[in-house]
Amino acid sequence: MSLTINTTTPEGIVLAADSRQSYRNSKGMARIGSDNASKLFQLNKRIGVAVTGLAEKKILAGNTQSFLSRRIYESQD
Repeated sequence: MSLTINTTTPEGIVLAADSRQSYRNSKGMARIGSDNASKLFQLNKRIGVAVTGLAEKKILAGNTQSFLSRRIYESQD
């Protein structure tokens, strides 16, 4: 289970997430994959993303972050 939290303050936005990555093995038992997983990504100066589950694996394995970043920059023009 992952935990992500966000809050807005007069000074800005705060994003926080745990860093544990877990999975189920072939017998269905929960296992710890890592205690140092990255779940927060800054897309630009104004946008950050917190990801968990399969979304986390897709961002780490592919180019999703750069794709989203390009799309967001293009939409700001």
